[in-house]
Amino acid sequence: PILILGPGGTGKSTLARLLTGDANVLLDPPGYYEPTVTAESRPLLGETGIELVDVPGQAHRQYELGKLATALVQGDYRGVILVVDYGYHAIESEWKRDHRLYERGKAKEFVPKLVAEQRQEEIALLDKLLPSLKAITGKLWVLVVVLKEDLWVSEQADVRHYYAEGDWGRRMNELQQALNGKPFFLHTAYACLHIQNYTTRGGRETLKRNTAGYDAIRQRKSLADLLQAFDALRAWEEQP
Repeated sequence: PILILGPGGTGKSTLARLLTGDANVLLDPPGYYEPTVTAESRPLLGETGIELVDVPGQAHRQYELGKLATALVQGDYRGVILVVDYGYHAIESEWKRDHRLYERGKAKEFVPKLVAEQRQEEIALLDKLLPSLKAITGKLWVLVVVLKEDLWVSEQADVRHYYAEGDWGRRMNELQQALNGKPFFLHTAYACLHIQNYTTRGGRETLKRNTAGYDAIRQRKSLADLLQAFDALRAWEEQP
């Protein structure tokens, strides 16, 4: 099977539904965030016998992570999809005033503070996985999917630097060095599944509007790039 991991609210379930044929992001209207509370397995579209295992990402629901990390070392998974979004995770609060980071009189500071903290959640999850990833002995690929491009595309240079050479990128580069000479493949893709504003749960309040000018053409291009990334993984798997 293929393991799909990431903090809660990054878009793992939507991506899983896309890859298993349960959703068409170009036709289906975007929904609002509903946390996944248990691991779900779905057959990968067009692939006989391959399942995609989607695991809850909220910190208090990562109870299976240790078991999954052990399974990675044992070679029980052919690949891992790490889903991140530069900190724009959907939140469970319906109103920003109810979020623990919100401070009265400092409304403008809320979103930058929230996004920065949630980027650290991405790093925290990665740090839990890295020892197991570095210990693998069999063939494995890792695909990093950076979603919600429509929200951060105005910061594109910073985002790509962050995942290539920043706090995230340095860790992944260290992983590649640790696995040098082993059958390991790492790829990063950037995509947008739905064009929509960044809101509180249920769309109650808009926290950040999507980038003006990010249209369906750019969304489709990002999805094409994402599918090409999967083609590259398949080609690598077929190598002796």
